[in-house]
Formats: sequence, structure tokens, C-alpha cells
Amino acid sequence: PVQRLAECLIGAIVSSTMPKADAEIPLDETVTAVVARGGELASPPDGKVEPAHLWIALLNRGDGTAVGCLKQVGVDVDRAVTALE
Repeated sequence: PVQRLAECLIGAIVSSTMPKADAEIPLDETVTAVVARGGELASPPDGKVEPAHLWIALLNRGDGTAVGCLKQVGVDVDRAVTALE
């Protein structure tokens, strides 16, 4: 399952037309929403957004390729969110 998950996620994000490292990349509205929600989940006083905040925000959307890949290999998304909180 880990290998299938890795292949699915890599296939979803890798492209032969990847931009240069210093390129300015416009963000999709889903990305913008996930980052904004991650910021809301960050704990005061510093409000630092950690990877877990972004994962929770992404998983709570319930759509998209990443969530589909996780479900495909048997991840219980609701339990994953609870574990991250």
C-alpha cells in the first residue's frame, strides 16, 4: 500500500512541464483555501503553520487527488484527521 500511495501522489504532482525553481507560481483556489485554513488551525501565540495543519485542512476538504489516493490504500480519512489534531 505504501508503494501504491507514493506512486499515486507522485503521479499527481510530477509533470514534465515543472516550472523553474525561482518561478512565480499562481496558486489554485484549492491550494489557497487549504493554506488559509491551515493558518486558522495554527495555535496561538505564534500561529506557526505546521505540516499537520495543512494535512488537516486538506483532509477536511474531502476532495482532490491526495485524499483519493489515501482512501484508495485504505486510509480512514476521519481517523487520520483525529490523529493529527
